[in-house]
Amino acid sequence: MQAPNIPVESYEIVGSLEIGVFFNLILLGAVVVQGAAYFRRCRQDFWLFKLLVTLVLTLEIVHSICASLSIYYFTVIIADISDSHKPRSSYFLASVAVIEPLSTALVQGLFCFRIYRLSGNVYTAGLTGLLTGFRVSVGLFLGYRAFRDVPQEPAFMVFQHEWDWLLTTGLAVGALADLTIACTLCYHVSKLASPLVMETCIRRGLEWDILAFVADRVDY
Repeated sequence: MQAPNIPVESYEIVGSLEIGVFFNLILLGAVVVQGAAYFRRCRQDFWLFKLLVTLVLTLEIVHSICASLSIYYFTVIIADISDSHKPRSSYFLASVAVIEPLSTALVQGLFCFRIYRLSGNVYTAGLTGLLTGFRVSVGLFLGYRAFRDVPQEPAFMVFQHEWDWLLTTGLAVGALADLTIACTLCYHVSKLASPLVMETCIRRGLEWDILAFVADRVDY
C-alpha cells in the first residue's frame, strides 16, 4: 500500500528553530537537575534567594514550552498553508523574545550585586549594571515589536530585516556584560586568596552554578 502524498511546505526558520529548541531542552534538563540539587542541599538559604532561583527556573521552563510550541505551530498547525501565505512568526515565538530578557535581568542583576558586595566599588557595579540594563531593555523592546509583528504576517521577515541591527547590538552588549561580570568576579575572588576563604568561595560558588548556567541560554 502506497503512502499518501501529503504536500507540506516549510521554510528556513523551522530548521534553525528545531536545532535551537533541541539544545534548549538539553540545557533545561541540566538546569532542572541543578535546581533540584540546590533546593535539597541549601534549605538554609535566605528566602529571597530561593524565590529568585524559583523565578529563574519558572521562566526557563516557560521559555522552553513556548519554543517547543513554536515548532508545533509551524510544523503541524500551518503545515498545509502555501509558502506565500505562511506566517513567519507566532505568539509563541514572540513570547520567547520577551521571556529571555526577563531571565537575563534576574541572573545578570544578581551578579552585578555580587560584584558590588565583593569590590565595594559602585563604578564597577554600575558599569556592569548599565550593560545589563541596555541588553534587557533592547530585548524587551524587540519582544514588544515581535508581538506587534505577528498580526501583520505573512510579512516575509520584515521584522528581522528592520530590527536586525538592534538585535545584533543587544546580543553583542549582552555578551560584553557576561564577559565583564566573569572577569570582574574572577579578579575580586582571586584577591581573597587564602585556603579557608577560597574553600568557602568555591563551596558557595557551586551553589550559585544554576544561575551562571542559566545565563548561557540560546537567545531568540
